Amino acid sequence: MTHGLHFAAVGNSPGMRGVDAQLRGDADGLRLRFEPGAPVAFDWPAGFGMEHEVSLGGEAVLWREGAGWTVHTPGLAILGRQLDVNARGGIGFGNDGTCLARPSGGRHRRRPVTSRASSWSTT
Repeated sequence: MTHGLHFAAVGNSPGMRGVDAQLRGDADGLRLRFEPGAPVAFDWPAGFGMEHEVSLGGEAVLWREGAGWTVHTPGLAILGRQLDVNARGGIGFGNDGTCLARPSGGRHRRRPVTSRASSWSTT
């Protein structure tokens, strides 16, 4: 079990702090199985402008794709004061600051999410 895993938000890329998860991986990729209910700080200044505290449940798989990384989940629960999402799918992060969403479904509850501009409406 890994406790307190973190990576900083850099440029337009998001960061996370306080991730508790079972971690397995090698040079090409890794799998995280999140500890349900453990608080995580999600920081994405370019997207939200402020940190959001959430808890994660489920798992995520990450692997190298060219110069970037792809993150995929067969099932991920994200729960916070302003967010309640059950998702599956993925997103690719290019080495040039771009990202490409690869959704394959999910469920969320409509709640306003504070962002840099004002708020996102999750519909």
